Amino acid sequence: MEQAHDDFVARYPKVTVNEIRITRDEATTRSFDFDYRNQISGAVGRLDIHYVKRGDGKWEMRPEPPAQLP
Repeated sequence: MEQAHDDFVARYPKVTVNEIRITRDEATTRSFDFDYRNQISGAVGRLDIHYVKRGDGKWEMRPEPPAQLP
């Protein structure tokens, strides 16, 4: 979960993560549901991000989440 949080904050630096929930945790796939707040506008939202385990054992976001949050 720490990697997912760090990846989210790196991708969306103007967002504060309020809560992360693991919605699926399997051997080669994981899904995380992020509740967040935009630090500038104050808008809140939710985004589901999926991870897939690569052949080398590292986890990566797949499919890529949006470049910007709604």
